[in-house]
Amino acid sequence: GLLAQLFVILFLLCLSEANPATQITWIFALCIGIAFASATQDIAIDALRIDTLSGDELKEGTALYQVGARLGQLAAVAGMIFLSDYVAWETAYKVSIALIGVGFISMLCIKEKALIPQGISFQKAIIEPLKDIIQRSHFGTLCLFIILYRLCNCMLGPMAYPFYNQIGFTAKEVSLVSGTFGVFITMAGVFVGGLLMLKFKFKPLLFWLGGLEILTSFAFALLAELGPNVAAFFMVILFDNILAGMGGAVWVVYLSSFCNRRYSGTQYAFLSALNMIPLSFIAGTSGWLAEQMGWTMFFAFTGCLMLPALYMIHKNKIGLKD
Repeated sequence: GLLAQLFVILFLLCLSEANPATQITWIFALCIGIAFASATQDIAIDALRIDTLSGDELKEGTALYQVGARLGQLAAVAGMIFLSDYVAWETAYKVSIALIGVGFISMLCIKEKALIPQGISFQKAIIEPLKDIIQRSHFGTLCLFIILYRLCNCMLGPMAYPFYNQIGFTAKEVSLVSGTFGVFITMAGVFVGGLLMLKFKFKPLLFWLGGLEILTSFAFALLAELGPNVAAFFMVILFDNILAGMGGAVWVVYLSSFCNRRYSGTQYAFLSALNMIPLSFIAGTSGWLAEQMGWTMFFAFTGCLMLPALYMIHKNKIGLKD
């Protein structure tokens, strides 16, 4: 994790000095490096979270982790854009590099449990963790469920901002309601999700959160019929973002619960890859579908995509406890 953060800092520092007019190939290479290093960092942090926390601690810690991630996104996106109005982009990048120091120092303060001996082989690092999780009961249906449960959100999410723009909301309205208010509502939802996990098991939580996600899709369909109604937009974002925070916290802990602590990094990376399949390979069709179906029918369709996953939960196809 520390090594990945060092590479992120190095690549960002180089990026802050690059000239887009004459060094576009170098900038492209740096962006690839940042993506690779940050993905490695995410996997290391997830493994550390799973190894360090257990039981209710994992649920509470994951909720705080989600809040931290949202705050980081807010600082990196909205904060950078705001700062660029007052200083050069090169300086703004260097400020973002300084913020990474917070995570760097915190990782130095964490005492990691030595669960795997040093000098581990490829067999023990990759083959054994994958063999361990593949041999679990319900593995095949679990993989299918992960993909199906994510379909609704992954189809709707990429089309939200094009939708806001096309039906007539201004950039200022979208920035204020979705980009600022929505982020804080999502963080509130994360805390609510953390509290719910202390009282309920995964089966009812995933079922009802999935049902509410269907209602979110239909709320977007209603907004498509109403047009640029700011009050309705406010209510839809309120409902959508608090649900996103709740669902995100529950979903991350749910995936983490399948990881053997001896192989947490590899197994969570594998489950995360499954989790990204709908976004990487299926969500690309969302623009074409929206154009063919129209916004109202498209959002109604995305809601229906959740139904197979809810059926699997109801019939307990994935071994969830009541």
